[in-house]
Amino acid sequence: MLEKIAEKLVNRQKDIGIIQDSDINIYKYGYVLAMETALNIIIGIAIGFVFHAIATVLLFWLLYIPLRTYGGGWHASKSWACSLISNVVLIAVILASDFVFRNYIWCYIAAELACIVVIVLFAPVDTKEKRLTENEKKSYKKIVVLIICAEEISGIWFPLIRNIIFCAYMILAMSLVVQLLFSQRKRA
Repeated sequence: MLEKIAEKLVNRQKDIGIIQDSDINIYKYGYVLAMETALNIIIGIAIGFVFHAIATVLLFWLLYIPLRTYGGGWHASKSWACSLISNVVLIAVILASDFVFRNYIWCYIAAELACIVVIVLFAPVDTKEKRLTENEKKSYKKIVVLIICAEEISGIWFPLIRNIIFCAYMILAMSLVVQLLFSQRKRA
């Protein structure tokens, strides 16, 4: 459906001379990506309203999206699957953010450190959809480490976000491991 809307937009722009034939696929891809992103934001905000957790949703996105952008990891092959998984994960984060290890601080610290180690050791992980050069991998790794440092400092100053930080790390670590396993399986 989004592809059809994007195609109509692109054809209209072509008809009135805004874009050229050679740019049609680029614009169509951009429109589809923008609409998918907008749809996911709308769904995420709706989930936040339903669970009375708009702040949790926004904080999770603020903490997770930069890590995911530079850390990489597994990607669903279909946009509908990505949306479904992303929003199920968002609901899980909302539910877990009030629950994670409140009474088991040492378990929490150990689990968070394990996630950080996995992220620092394996990020960034590229995929066939997003190949990275060696220079990009080095640069992205530095950015991931800086993001983790900034988030850890933020967690010290604002302890109420600790659980959300942990959720972001756990999800990224799992995504990295899943992508590494898929990559190794395809090579075998």
